[in-house]
Amino acid sequence: MIPAIVVFVYLAIVLYVGLFAFRRGTGSREDFFLASRSLGPWIFLLTVFGTNMTAFAILGSSGMAYQRGIGVYGLMASSSGLIIPLTIFLIGTRLWALGKRHGYMTQVQYFRDRWECDAIGTLIFALTALMMIPYVVIGMMGGGHTLEELSGGLVPYWLGGAIVAVVVMLYVFFGGMRGVAWVNAFQTVLFLLFGGIAFFPLWATSFCAPRSMSPSTVTCPSCFCAWDPSSGWSSAVC
Repeated sequence: MIPAIVVFVYLAIVLYVGLFAFRRGTGSREDFFLASRSLGPWIFLLTVFGTNMTAFAILGSSGMAYQRGIGVYGLMASSSGLIIPLTIFLIGTRLWALGKRHGYMTQVQYFRDRWECDAIGTLIFALTALMMIPYVVIGMMGGGHTLEELSGGLVPYWLGGAIVAVVVMLYVFFGGMRGVAWVNAFQTVLFLLFGGIAFFPLWATSFCAPRSMSPSTVTCPSCFCAWDPSSGWSSAVC
């Protein structure tokens, strides 16, 4: 139950960060949607990283790698490490400049002006909302499963998901973009900190312990992962 208590403390801190961001806001639309265009490069970098560290990235990719092999992490890295940065650099910076010049606060406003068509803006809004549904639902499902497991079943799956949903809704509703950015930055710092602490024991376990195991004990269930006990490396066989 102690791990679940730690998670609840974490959620309380996240909620406080969102409410603190609300107190720093000006109340304008631009402040709510874009944090008054005042996010610095470090906060932006941390919040983009945190946005990608979702239940899909942490829980889903781990399960998929267990089933299909370590090559899954190469797929994740190519998306997060190459596609997203290139998209921001080649497209995002230009949209940011146009948005600042013309006062755009959403992509829909840009596309409506660019194509001089209200219908295309409505269509893009509907598609964006539909694509957000699985992103949000997966996060709630991940929170529900995590709290249920950490509490030993004392917090049921539906309640865990509901708690996470309420916390996220509150800090987004009150904090706006500034609240989201600060919360994601806080989550990223914790992720990197504890990830760095966990790296060394995991490295020792992954590269040292398997050498004393038989290959059958470290073979992936679906046989997509080949293990070489002499080198200590795992490779995906597709």
